[in-house]
Amino acid sequence: MDTGDASVAPDSVNVPFIITPLIFRIEPHTGQTLRIMYTGEALPNDRESIFWLNILDISAKPKFENKNNLNVNSNYLQLPIHSRIKLFYRPEKLTRSLSEAYNSVIWHIEKQGAKAFLCADNQSPYFITYNHITLIQSDYSQSINPVDMVAPYSSIRLPIHGNMSGYGKVKWTVVNDYGGHELSESALK
Repeated sequence: MDTGDASVAPDSVNVPFIITPLIFRIEPHTGQTLRIMYTGEALPNDRESIFWLNILDISAKPKFENKNNLNVNSNYLQLPIHSRIKLFYRPEKLTRSLSEAYNSVIWHIEKQGAKAFLCADNQSPYFITYNHITLIQSDYSQSINPVDMVAPYSSIRLPIHGNMSGYGKVKWTVVNDYGGHELSESALK
């Protein structure tokens, strides 16, 4: 587990969680449950904190059988898969609903010289993860890529193309607490 920098060595990361088991084998057609325990170290109590759970999947070496005089030492390709899963720590005192947080984001267009940006200001204590964002102005729409996550009490600037005015709306899809998607829209301010 780490705090967002995937390049940091595992032995130098300091996170307030213990995960068990650390190493395990998963047999075919089975699964494994991980237990994540909070150690009680101080974390901000006015906003969510994010950590990244790192899973390294290394497939087993295949067993070659010597049928029809095939070479027992046959070649094979073994690819490890490194998955990073977001883990949010939400303090108990946060009482505002996540849906309220999504809908309270302030969207506006900011121009900087010849460049234009769609800005999202998150004034909530929650991380908001966007799956899809579309800027709509009169008869023109533009999908915004790449989409991003907005940290609590912060903003993001997403580059947009063309000469966009400050009027219109933003249609967006967020990832909710259950991994599902919620679609909504907001007016540009």
